Amino acid sequence: MSKLVRKVRNIALLALLELSILVLLYIFRGYDDNATVRWNWTVNNPILFILIIIISLVLGYIFIFIKIKYKKTTIFLAAFFVSAIFWREPEVIIDASRYFTYAKIARVDGLFFFLSEWGKGFAVWTDLPGIPLLHALIFEIFGEGRLVIQIFNSLLFSLTAVLVYLTGRELWNKETGITASIFFFAFPFIYSQTPLFLIDVPAMFFFSLSLYTFIKTVKKGGLWIPAASLAIVYALFAKYSLWFYLLPLPLLMLRRNKKRGIISLSLAAMMFILIFYIKSDVFIAQIELLKSYQLQGLQRWGESFTSIFLFQISPFLTLAAIFSLIEGYRKKDINVAIIFAFILPVFLLHIDRIRYILPVFPALALLSSRGIVNFGRRRGRFLAASAAIFSVLLALCFYLPFNLGTSASNLQQTGDYLNSVKTDSISVLSLMHESYINPIITIPLLNIYTRKEISVIPYSYSKPSENKLIESPFRFTWEYKLPDYYKTDRKPKIFVLITQKKNQTIPEKIEKELKKYKEIKEFGKSQKLFGYNTLVSIYQLS
Repeated sequence: MSKLVRKVRNIALLALLELSILVLLYIFRGYDDNATVRWNWTVNNPILFILIIIISLVLGYIFIFIKIKYKKTTIFLAAFFVSAIFWREPEVIIDASRYFTYAKIARVDGLFFFLSEWGKGFAVWTDLPGIPLLHALIFEIFGEGRLVIQIFNSLLFSLTAVLVYLTGRELWNKETGITASIFFFAFPFIYSQTPLFLIDVPAMFFFSLSLYTFIKTVKKGGLWIPAASLAIVYALFAKYSLWFYLLPLPLLMLRRNKKRGIISLSLAAMMFILIFYIKSDVFIAQIELLKSYQLQGLQRWGESFTSIFLFQISPFLTLAAIFSLIEGYRKKDINVAIIFAFILPVFLLHIDRIRYILPVFPALALLSSRGIVNFGRRRGRFLAASAAIFSVLLALCFYLPFNLGTSASNLQQTGDYLNSVKTDSISVLSLMHESYINPIITIPLLNIYTRKEISVIPYSYSKPSENKLIESPFRFTWEYKLPDYYKTDRKPKIFVLITQKKNQTIPEKIEKELKKYKEIKEFGKSQKLFGYNTLVSIYQLS
C-alpha cells in the first residue's frame, strides 16, 4: 500500500469515526441537560444535522492543505468574524441585568461613585468589580449601548484565541499552538455566550492572559514580571472561580527561573491584598454568600458532565484531552500535567455547570492539542478543524435560531421599536403573577436594547416565601433594587406592558388606565419551554 493511499485511508477512517460518534450523540441527545441550549430543544432537524457534519468533514479535509502565513492575524480575524455572527442573539440569561445596571450606574453617577460605593451604595450580589469596571469605562467613552459591549466581548474572545496559540507555542511548539487555537473554536456552547452582557468571556481572557504572561515571566523576565502581576490581579478580581483555577500558576516555575516567578507572584499578592483590604467587608460578605448559597446551589442547578463534555464541548476535543493525558504520562511531559492542573478544580470541586467552567476553555484546548499532534500533522489538523467547524455550524444552525425564538427576543424587538418612536415619554410595567423571578428585573433587561430613557410604573409585587428563595437560582432578582434613574412618569405617551403569558389577567386599576391607550405593537414569541417568559404589548396614548 502506497504512502498516499495509507494517508487517505487514515483520514477516511477518522471521518467515519467522527460521523458515527456525532450520529450517536444525536440519537442520545436526551442526555444533554444543559440549562439553555440542550440538544433535545435545539437540534431537531436530522437532515440539517447530517449536512453540517458532511460540510465540517469536507472543510476540515481542505483545511489540512492550507498554509497559514500570518498566524496571529488569521486566528484573531477568524475568531472575531465567527463571534460577530452571533451578535443578533438576545440576552437569554437574566444575569445580564446586573452587569448592565453596574455600567449604567457608573455612567449616570460617575466612576468615582461606582468604585467608592461598590457593594455599599448599590447591591453587587457575588460579582467582583474587575469586568464591570471595564464595562463602565466603555459606557463612559463610547456611550451606552449593547453593541459596544458585544464588540468588546468579540475582541477579548479573539485575543484569547491568539493567546491560546502563543501559549501552546511557548509550552511545546508552533504546531501544538496552531492545533490548540483551532480546538479553541470547538466549544459549541461558547457561541451562545460571546454576544451576551456577561463577564464569562472577559474572565476567560484574563485567565489566558495570566497564563501566557506568567510563562513569559519565568522564561524571559524583564517587563513580563509586572505585566504578569497585573494580569493575575485583574483575573482574581474578574470572577471568584478564577481564584481556584489560577492556583496551579506556581507550577509553571518548575524547570524554569523560579526567582522571576516568585517576584511576579509576590507583586501580585501585594496588589491583591491592598485592594482586598480596601473593600474587605464587601468581599468577605460575598464569600460567605458563596459558601452558604452558591456552593450548595450547584448541587441543585448543576448539569451532567455528559452534557458538558460530550454535547456542549466537542466530544473530539474531550477524547483528545484524554489521549493527551495518557501520552503525557507515557512521555513524562510535565507541561501536560501542569495544564491539566488548571482544569482539575472542575472535577475536585464538582463544578458541573458549563458557564462556570467556561473561563478554563483555553486550558482544555491546550491540553487536547498536545495529544492530537502525535497523530501526525495532517490527521491532527483534520480532527481539530472538523471539530471546530462542526461546533460553529451547530451553534449557527441550531443554537442561534432557538435563542432567537425565545421570549427574550421580545425585549430585544421592543427595544428596537422604542428606538424608532419619536417620544421620550415611555413607561414600562412588568406584570408576572406568581413568578419565581422578580418582574422588576425585566426593566434593565429591556433597557439594554434601547437608547431611550424609560420610566417605571410603580407596582407592588408579591415576593415568594423565604424557603423558596433560599434554594432559588434567581434569588438575586428579589434583592435587586431598581436604581433611581428609572423615574416615574404618571402619564406616558407610550405604555409598555410585559406579561408572563398571553391573555393574562390584568389588575383592574391597570386595565382602567389602559383604556386611555390603544395597542400599537405586540411581541409574543415563546418556546414554551421555560417558566419565565417576557411577552410584550406596546400601547400609545389615544
